[in-house]
Order: sequence, then structure tokens, then C-alpha cells
Amino acid sequence: PYTTLFRSLVFDVLLKVVPGSYYDKWHYSLLSFYFFSLSALFVSLYSPLINLFNAVGKVNKSLKFMVYFTILTWVLIPPMITLFGYPGISYAFLIMSLSFFLVLREAKQVVSFSMQAILKDVLIALSVMTGLIIVLRLILVNTFHQDALFLVSAIVLGGGSYAGIRSEEHTSELQSHS
Repeated sequence: PYTTLFRSLVFDVLLKVVPGSYYDKWHYSLLSFYFFSLSALFVSLYSPLINLFNAVGKVNKSLKFMVYFTILTWVLIPPMITLFGYPGISYAFLIMSLSFFLVLREAKQVVSFSMQAILKDVLIALSVMTGLIIVLRLILVNTFHQDALFLVSAIVLGGGSYAGIRSEEHTSELQSHS
């Protein structure tokens, strides 16, 4: 989740900072990039759940989802490309990744767990990182037009805040179990 959000918050500025005409063509693909990033977020959440089915001996459920994803790929991508051109692939992938909710529902029938409890600490760290990067962007990019300084600051302060909070949460969790 961290890298998906981070990429989405800084990629357009990165394209302005990197010199050369090679990167100019990427500006047209930003919307697709954002859709692929959001899709990656959902896939990163359901992939471990598919592995859960295998781990508890429910390989048949895992296989059914793999067949489902394959059929979705065949059914969604060609019409989306026809309707929207090449960006249609990213739209189709986002729609397919929303199957996370189906996988989650099935996983909860197999094993009792709380997705909220699992993601709580991550969401806190992401919220702090996102807030910090948005403030940095407003100040450095929108006000002072310092794109390169924003990228460095976002990497160091944004990534550092996320890592620091996650590290602190992990340390607190370990101390509570001892």
C-alpha cells in the first residue's frame, strides 16, 4: 500500500523534473498509471488471501479464483480497449482488482480475522505520510515551484515518516507480547 500511494503522489512531479523528451510522452499516461496503482493496491490485499486458501488446504477455492480472474481478463480487456483505447487495459485491471471483496468474503468464511485490525497500523502510517507529502507539495510545488526539492523531501520525509511509524508500531507490538 505504501508504494502505491507514494507513486501516485509524486509521479507527475517526477516527470517534470527528469530532463529529456523521453519522459514527456508519459504525461499522457498518468491516468492509466493511477488506475494501475489503485489496482495494485487491491491485488496486494487479495494475493495473501489466495495463498491462505492454499495454506489451509482449500486449493479448490484458489483454483476457482484463478479461473475467474482468467475469464475476467478475457471478457473485460478486449471491450475496454475497443471502447477506451490503450487506457482501457488499466480500467479493466482496476475492475478485476475489485474482486478483492469477493476473495475477502470467501477468506472470512474459511478463517476468522479482522481486516480492519490487520490494516489499522498501516492506515495510520499511510495517513501521516500522505498528509506530510500533501503539505510538502502545497508548499514546495504549488507555492515555491521547487519540484526537485519536493521529490527529495517526499522520499526522505514521507518515506521516513511511514517507516518510522511502522517501526514504532512494530516495536510496541513486540514489547506487548513479551
